[in-house]
Amino acid sequence: MRRCAPPSLSGFLLFLAVLPQTAVLSGSSSDGTAGAVLGREAEEASLVIPEPSGTACSVILDAALRDSPLSPWVLMLARPGDTLSISLAELAASPFCVEGPGGFTTTTGNAITGTWAGISLPDLLLQWAGLEDDHSLTFAADDGYRMAFSGREILDRSQGTWILAMLRDGTPMPAAMGLVRAIKVGPSTPMVDGHLSVQRLSRISITGVPAQPYAIAMRGRMQIDVDRQTLQSCASCHGARVRVASGTDSSEYWGVPVFRLLAFSDDSLYAPHRQDSAIRSYRQDLAISGYSLEVGDADGRRVRLDSRDLDGEDGVILALYRDGLDLEDDATPALLVVPKEEGAQPDSATILPKVRTMTLDLP
Repeated sequence: MRRCAPPSLSGFLLFLAVLPQTAVLSGSSSDGTAGAVLGREAEEASLVIPEPSGTACSVILDAALRDSPLSPWVLMLARPGDTLSISLAELAASPFCVEGPGGFTTTTGNAITGTWAGISLPDLLLQWAGLEDDHSLTFAADDGYRMAFSGREILDRSQGTWILAMLRDGTPMPAAMGLVRAIKVGPSTPMVDGHLSVQRLSRISITGVPAQPYAIAMRGRMQIDVDRQTLQSCASCHGARVRVASGTDSSEYWGVPVFRLLAFSDDSLYAPHRQDSAIRSYRQDLAISGYSLEVGDADGRRVRLDSRDLDGEDGVILALYRDGLDLEDDATPALLVVPKEEGAQPDSATILPKVRTMTLDLP
């Protein structure tokens, strides 16, 4: 991995002269004041992004992207009480341009590799927010896809550096490749799961709340622990929303239709994606023939569902979000939502919080 080119000393100092480890890019907050640095103790500091300086790194990105559909794109950074919009030209003028080999694996198992050039995310986020290991970040794409990371995952450079890539092999990425995407680069050509390589990345949100790892234990013909980021990817790609009323109030839950999760354990060869996208990812033939799915929570409670009722049903979900926000602590990591049957009494929806296991009783 190498820097695209050494930036000019004056441009570098504009970024780092105030406080090398704790400086904050200037941004607007809801009350018009600068937001506080998250976690790291520091003096108040304002860090101004320079105008494009004509450095070699700036020239590389500007020349390659001048006629790209990416030109009007901006990156929004957000933290409690503070937001900042950064244009392509401003990023190109930064001293954080990095180039190196890396790649990602698609859901069908194909490896996409190349030499990627873009902006070092650890450096950018350290400067703007004093990013620390126990912070939580959400990468959001302009199509609604989102993925959560811990600060530790972004700051750890032992296997490579996360960058906001704009070029692949010296040319702008086409729309099919996402135009701009998060990817890891380094001397060892690090590979990441495709669902972590967020394409069309347009917003990075940071909170001081630690990101908690978790997994749902899927048990059937395959034994697979489905982690937080895999579930978030499923929700972003195949998610469904269900509104549940309780008295005079109602809440909207967003998550993964349960029938799609059957694919992790209903087959002894594929989990969950098959090589031909025309084939359903789950064993619909088994679902139609009928078997029991037992969903269990952290306290030992169990709910049994019939696969015939789940087949193709978007209304029964494993929810990760409620009313657009992460679930409360007493509901995490996920919440089973089974809406009431037509004609049933009000408030008769089944809600099972703290889901930890899903066991398929297959024939």
